[in-house]
Amino acid sequence: MRGKTMNTVDDLSKQILADVATDFRARNLGTSALREGYIGPAIAELELKYCADGRYSKVDFDLALKQLEESKSVKTGPMEVYDNPPDSHVMVIGIFSKRKFVYLTEKGYRAAQKSAATRPSTKLAENIHFHGDNARFNVNSSDNSTNIASVTNEQLFVQMQEAARSIKDENERNEIGCRLHQLEKARGTGGFLQAYQNFMASAANHMTVFAPFLPMLAQMLTR
Repeated sequence: MRGKTMNTVDDLSKQILADVATDFRARNLGTSALREGYIGPAIAELELKYCADGRYSKVDFDLALKQLEESKSVKTGPMEVYDNPPDSHVMVIGIFSKRKFVYLTEKGYRAAQKSAATRPSTKLAENIHFHGDNARFNVNSSDNSTNIASVTNEQLFVQMQEAARSIKDENERNEIGCRLHQLEKARGTGGFLQAYQNFMASAANHMTVFAPFLPMLAQMLTR
């Protein structure tokens, strides 16, 4: 049983690495990004991709990502300085990852070239499929999705803002709304990729809300 579990984790780690490498190449990033870091795919989006249909459990995903981190094939971010409580008698000095996104390292890039994933790797958003004009996507949640059949780019951002209003946490709701506004303003410019990465990082904990819109956003990246 243990061997089967390890095989599952090993296979999943290869697929995650292949996805992160594909994302890296699609952005035409250089070796400096591998050394210094960059905003890679949202961890929540990767987890949604592999766990939503029950193929893998959350434990499988967590162990697979941990395996990649321990092998120094990937790193996570953003990094944040530890905030000591004002009344604490012990001062802790250090930084930690908030684990919102994952990015490739030089070692991971070389490993991805040698290792073939067990299934073809495509852009993350393109692995979420919707069929019919009123398809809905739900993962252990109420239906917060929006029908996006035949909508214009302008309507897309309006509907995404409406979806963002369903987020209960006010700070997160306001930040995501701001990122969406920046994303819409950057559409068709060279700054769209960075705006997209910023939005995905801020919305990482709410992928079930925005999943219906990801395919159209992914198409904008290639235009």
